[in-house]
Amino acid sequence: MKADWLAGVNPMWDVCRPRAIFTERRESSGPLDVHLTPSQTLGVLPQEEYMEVTGSKVVLNLTGADNMKHVEPDDFVIHLRSFQGGIEHSRYRGKVSNAYTVMTPVASVEPRYFRWVLKSPGFIQELRTTTEQLRDGQSIKFEQFADVALPLPPLEDQRRIADFLDDQVARIDEVIAARQGEYLLINEWFDGVLRESVLGVGRQNLGWSGTVGDDRALRPIGSVLQMRSEKNDPISVTQILSLTAARGVIRYEDKGDIGNRASEDISRYSIVRKGDIVLNSMNVIIGSVGMSPYEGVLSPVYYVLYPLATADVEIEFVALHFRIREFQRQLIKLGYGILDHRMRIPWVNLKAERIAVPNRETQRQVISRVSALDEERISALAMIDRGSEALSEYKRSLISAAVSGEFDVSAASGRGVPV
Repeated sequence: MKADWLAGVNPMWDVCRPRAIFTERRESSGPLDVHLTPSQTLGVLPQEEYMEVTGSKVVLNLTGADNMKHVEPDDFVIHLRSFQGGIEHSRYRGKVSNAYTVMTPVASVEPRYFRWVLKSPGFIQELRTTTEQLRDGQSIKFEQFADVALPLPPLEDQRRIADFLDDQVARIDEVIAARQGEYLLINEWFDGVLRESVLGVGRQNLGWSGTVGDDRALRPIGSVLQMRSEKNDPISVTQILSLTAARGVIRYEDKGDIGNRASEDISRYSIVRKGDIVLNSMNVIIGSVGMSPYEGVLSPVYYVLYPLATADVEIEFVALHFRIREFQRQLIKLGYGILDHRMRIPWVNLKAERIAVPNRETQRQVISRVSALDEERISALAMIDRGSEALSEYKRSLISAAVSGEFDVSAASGRGVPV
């Protein structure tokens, strides 16, 4: 009965089918049950608390509110993405969608131990293998879950392991959260440096940014930049590009050879030259704006901008304006709704917006300073990412080893969290 993921399980432990540990709860919800939301990262939370913590909106199940499943504390919920992140343990009484599977553990086991078992990497991989025939978005049924063998240590060992993991994982998560706090602080620091360097310090009123340096001329974007109107020419460019932004780092991805696309698919695409400013006219606020290091073509959703011959500007300096958060928020205000309820920034509005432009030498000095500090920022963030990933991997290994009994947690209870 022992599955591959349990190859290293403590030989003194039992291995059993889930039916010996769980039964499916089919009880309908009651009028006092609160709506619960299962989450891979947060577990099962009351819907209002989930929205408050994440800032996300959840679609309320109003039409099916009377056709939901009851959940008791220490129940487990199999939700639509369980094959990716495991099965969620609930500390709350409430109700969940009828599309989910609700399981309750038998009285002779420690639910906190199985909370960790059902979130362990080995179990998740085994569950994914068992359910690989499911289409994305389908719910895992109890019968499919019941095919995955589970470890069953003595009850006292279950409690000891649960206590150990509750403590150690909380410590690890605190360190990871602290490092992510450093991540935010670094980006906030750089945002301040960027704003001060580009705008300077002074008394001129720019509107969206407050005041700017007295040595900066306030100029409409349309007097500095023009929109590239060249359309697709397969002879001169061969790449279809996609702009992505992750935590302020702009990347361009080659999405394929133009020759592999039907000509009508890209007939409206704009040519991008190396050094052009590319701006997503519908999604500026997430940072989808930057200078292209490539030549290629982009969807007409993007504005492709380059300097006017008479502008007397460094394109890199103008591009820095588009990275200032206050400026991005201002651009969003310039937009208007279109049919699919997104916002698009009209070029006529964009070109009228003012930016602060100093003399050419000051522009070059700002570019040099900001570029050097940005490299330091990116390096520091990469170091935090590596440290966080190492801690996450340590946490995964710790959970796997503990729930399988590969080491005695009582002997490891004094082990510290690596920092």
